[in-house]
Amino acid sequence: MLYDCNEQLKQFSHVNQKALDQYVNFTEQREQLQRRRAELDAGDEKIRELISVLDQRKDESIERTFKGVARHFREVFSELVQGGHGYLVMMKKKDGDAGDDDMDEDAPREADPEGRIEKYIGVVCLETHA
Repeated sequence: MLYDCNEQLKQFSHVNQKALDQYVNFTEQREQLQRRRAELDAGDEKIRELISVLDQRKDESIERTFKGVARHFREVFSELVQGGHGYLVMMKKKDGDAGDDDMDEDAPREADPEGRIEKYIGVVCLETHA
C-alpha cells in the first residue's frame, strides 16, 4: 500500500512544493506595497493641495501689488502729463487665449478650477490726452 501511495505521489513530482509558501510571501508583499501606495497617494494629494494654495496666494499678492502700482502710476502720470491719463493694464493668458487685459483694478480675480489665477504675460501702458 505504501508503494502504491509513493507511485501516486510521483505523478505530482512536477508540482512546486514551495508554491504555498511563495503565495503567502507574495501576498504579504503585495499588501505592504498597497499600503505604501495609499500612503504615497495621500502625500501626493496633500502636496498638490499645498501647491494650489501657494499658487493662489502668490497670484493674489501679484494682483494686489499690481493694483497698488497701477493706482500710483495713474496719479503720477496725470501730474507729469497735463490733461493726460495713463493706465497700467495687466496682460494675462488663460487656456489658449492670446491675451486678456484687465481694466478692473479693485476686485479680486476668480480662481480657475485648479485654484490658479491666469498666468501673466505682461503689462501695457495706455495713455489718453484730453
